[in-house]
Amino acid sequence: MSNPEQVYTARNRDRANAGNYGAAAKYLSPTTERTIEKRLQESLRKAKALRVANRLAQDMRVRTSGNPTECGLARIAFQLHAIREAENFDALLYRDRFADGMITAALVFGVIRYPAYDRLTGLRHNAFTHRNRELQPCTF
Repeated sequence: MSNPEQVYTARNRDRANAGNYGAAAKYLSPTTERTIEKRLQESLRKAKALRVANRLAQDMRVRTSGNPTECGLARIAFQLHAIREAENFDALLYRDRFADGMITAALVFGVIRYPAYDRLTGLRHNAFTHRNRELQPCTF
């Protein structure tokens, strides 16, 4: 019979509490680790540059061959991306207020209806929340 005071947990609980258990970095030399980190940062920069270039190409395509509604919605989408990539908290607040004004103006002038307004407002709130959390200093 088992002890009623004993609480069963996962069988590798002791290994998980052993600190840096299973970290692959402990098997790498410092120069290899730095090289991997540099390659990761470089690939992240390239991916961001490709995303921005794609957005700019899409924006130019809409501006040259799109109607005014498409141009306005592309501008709102571009502003939502700008919120997500704000470099500091002041820029984040400015871009969020600007996007809010654009979305509200599109509703007031009849360019979009309430379901689209709700969706765009939700996207704006989501972008702001995530970027705000990233910009906040770690407090724990």
